[in-house]
Amino acid sequence: MEVNWYGDMDHIDGEKESWKCAIDNIGMWVGRSYDTFGLLFGVRNHANFEPVASRRGVPDELSTKGRDRVEDDRDWCHSFTYITLEELNEIDWEETAEEEDGRIRIYDEDDEIQMKAAGVGSLSDEEEEKIREGEEMVKELDNGQVRKYRLEKMKKKDALSGAWEKLIDLMEVFGETYGKENVRLVVWFDN
Repeated sequence: MEVNWYGDMDHIDGEKESWKCAIDNIGMWVGRSYDTFGLLFGVRNHANFEPVASRRGVPDELSTKGRDRVEDDRDWCHSFTYITLEELNEIDWEETAEEEDGRIRIYDEDDEIQMKAAGVGSLSDEEEEKIREGEEMVKELDNGQVRKYRLEKMKKKDALSGAWEKLIDLMEVFGETYGKENVRLVVWFDN
């Protein structure tokens, strides 16, 4: 996470760097949240969201720490991009993706979600095809448990993990001081 320390003010004491690294390596905070990656950055976008900030590249102005990290990682990473707190605040979290999630959702008999999967070993090719055509499949497994299988459209709020919510809350704290347009995440992904 980076903060534009001076915002629109003139630099002080001849200092040339406006953007400062506030938190290095947000991956340690948020882990791998593929639904969030898809929604925000278009990476592993199984839920078929229109990404908010996909493949913008590295910002022209970057903190020294950020520039060093990008140079270290450029050869083995991809999808360099960034998003501001202001842009995060403009997201309609109640909005639903235009298309169904590419993963089949698996529910128990009480309709509690068990998992999402690109393919399901307990389904035949024909059963999976019917689900992909819009049918819900209900099956009793060998152990007597009932499972329901279906495709669904995902809401943006459901793509956001608790760790990402906390990171955005922290960005809000910086935004109160420096302005929402002056707080951003610069991200990229490993292969």
